[in-house]
Amino acid sequence: MDERDKLTNVIDKLDTEQLRMLGRFAEIMAEERRADPMHEAGDPRVRLEQFRKWCAANNLDLVAMEAWVQEARAASGRAAVPAPRAR
Repeated sequence: MDERDKLTNVIDKLDTEQLRMLGRFAEIMAEERRADPMHEAGDPRVRLEQFRKWCAANNLDLVAMEAWVQEARAASGRAAVPAPRAR
């Protein structure tokens, strides 16, 4: 008997609430298996090259993006500084 047959036999014995829980558990397992690019343990140089290729394919200029990030950080820093009080 293969694993699918065993699972079918067990599923036939479950009630509605247990089936709902089993389905939810299966969804969680599938989501956990899905690649998470933010926490991928692969070689960062390979990931960076893939990111650069993706940016090129989508016409994104990395230099312009970096300039925008720096400008946004500077503006955010200026906004965080309280304005001098008038006397």
